[in-house]
Amino acid sequence: MNERVYLYPAPSSGVVSALNPNTIGAQWPLSPSGVAAAGHGHLTLLRLAIDEVNAASAGFWATNKLSAVFMDSENSVAVAARASEVLASTTVVGVVGERYTPLCVAANAAYRAAGVPFVSQGASAAMLSDKTVYPTFLRMVPSDAVQAPALAELVGYFGWGAVELVYSDTSYGQGCADFFVPAAEALGVSVTRHALKS
Repeated sequence: MNERVYLYPAPSSGVVSALNPNTIGAQWPLSPSGVAAAGHGHLTLLRLAIDEVNAASAGFWATNKLSAVFMDSENSVAVAARASEVLASTTVVGVVGERYTPLCVAANAAYRAAGVPFVSQGASAAMLSDKTVYPTFLRMVPSDAVQAPALAELVGYFGWGAVELVYSDTSYGQGCADFFVPAAEALGVSVTRHALKS
């Protein structure tokens, strides 16, 4: 794992003795190249948001500046777990990152132990809603337990009596399918499942 810690904005001295008390942590896949584009896009948006906040000339942000420290999780469960340990050991006020459930699960232990809020923009597994196991986890998308029944209601609304459910054989696809099928069947819709191997 590349344990380099990246800071934004970069410190003028080139040396970081202590993080700004308004520092956000971030961890996304920045490599390998196959998944890095999304991580780099997220970092670009985070940098733009920080610049916007830091440009404020009134209120709290006029005298308090925001910064970020981020790490590359390399789209790896082991590396995501290590990145979360590094970030949780800093003074970050919270962490954004990881779109995928397995990476969020791997990162949970460190953030849970440190009491650091961890926000995912894409992990939708229903299990992440269990606050006894994931007390600091937050998400920006509905869980599979909400998404899939809503889709089933849409099928029912259009009066379709039978559907072919084609989904990826991943934790996301399987999770949605497991919630969709009983919800659709409860509405009298016949469902045939087709899992696409990834």
